[in-house]
Amino acid sequence: MRITLLWYAGAMRRIISQKLQKWQLTKGRKPLILYGARQIGKTYILKDFAKHNFPKYHYLNFEEDPQLLKFFEQDLKVDRIIKELSLYLSQSINIKTDLLIFDEIQNCPKALTSLKYFAENIPELALVSAGSLLGLELSPESFPVGKVEVMHMYPMTFMEFLLALGEDDWHDYLRDFDYQSQIAQPLHNTLLSYLKDYFVVGGMPKVVDTYVINKDGSLQVYDRVRDQQEQIIQAVLADVAKHSGKENSMNITQTWQYMPSKLNAYYESDNARFRFKEVIKGKERYKDFIGVLDWLEKANLVIRVPILEHIQVPLMSSMKENIFKLYNYDIGILARLANLSPQRILSSDYGSFKGYFVENFVAQELRAEISHLDSLYSWKTKDHELEFVINDREGRALPIEVKSGKTKTATSFRKFIEKYEPGIKIIYSQDNFSFDKEKSLYRLPLYMPCTTLIGH
Repeated sequence: MRITLLWYAGAMRRIISQKLQKWQLTKGRKPLILYGARQIGKTYILKDFAKHNFPKYHYLNFEEDPQLLKFFEQDLKVDRIIKELSLYLSQSINIKTDLLIFDEIQNCPKALTSLKYFAENIPELALVSAGSLLGLELSPESFPVGKVEVMHMYPMTFMEFLLALGEDDWHDYLRDFDYQSQIAQPLHNTLLSYLKDYFVVGGMPKVVDTYVINKDGSLQVYDRVRDQQEQIIQAVLADVAKHSGKENSMNITQTWQYMPSKLNAYYESDNARFRFKEVIKGKERYKDFIGVLDWLEKANLVIRVPILEHIQVPLMSSMKENIFKLYNYDIGILARLANLSPQRILSSDYGSFKGYFVENFVAQELRAEISHLDSLYSWKTKDHELEFVINDREGRALPIEVKSGKTKTATSFRKFIEKYEPGIKIIYSQDNFSFDKEKSLYRLPLYMPCTTLIGH
């Protein structure tokens, strides 16, 4: 069967819509769980997907309507559940043609367990659920291993930002780029300008929407952007307080909220890794932070990148749990937490952590492009450091150097190549695109995706 993937006019267009359509058309599909942080657009995208791909859909939100939990208390006989939900919703659920959406499923652990029985007893029903990985992993009920499909959703990428701006031609130009061509300098300069806007706005859908609606050429739009980002930050902090307990809440809040202000303390040029003792008074070792970091990761609020001293296959085999870099889940939220003014970002003046800021963007983009959450690493020895290492399509280590400005001599990059002889090599910077065929070296502008190159 040929899959035709469609963009919907007037919608907040997300690449994940394509993945949802593929799931819909997959023979023998299983119930789907969509993971993601709060306010990244899970509900919107599921309703939009349902509206354009099914004759009817039924939306159940276990957080907004606690009464729904009662339908799963008696037992998990899915025929009964469907019949009673139809009565409750005053609309028949057609298991052959309709889509059933379980939103905020972490609020109903038994509904999570029921996905196993939906898969076994009503396999023809299209059922998608959405929720927080944190809530699902803390569920007292058993996870339906092998009976569900899992999909991860992240803040909007730069490519999706272009679509939101209505700049489809720019999006298509980058999507279809063959990595053998040249980019005319005026086009390169325009794309860098769009990227600076993205550095300010980030990828949270409500913030992007605020920017698109109010964009009038003046700097006032950035004030509205910052206000919306602050609302999201406060909502995150409220979630932390609600779900993590008083003492743990304070530690989580301090670690996440003040990460930017501590960058100089725990990201040093000669030892760029997370410094525990500088974050929370009285907590100096990794074991003091295990719960905090686990919570932030499960809530999708940070990106943890392990630092490897030696490269071997698989990459995770040489990983040390307590040595890593830590990035924010969204570049716009990071800028707001750091009180980095839009004017400074637009002028490429990031202050004392310019390198880290650009690294955060690349980490965010790579996580969205790579299919496996645990596939992003860094490399560091006594004398050398490389920002990112991933697996290429052949399973070899692929080095990615990141430069915040123009490309300079990359000593560590060369050392990595000499030591491990990788195939494809990538350097990200503000320079224009170039390709050294003899060395298999791609110099990519920061705005260019590398999905085709890495084969994920």
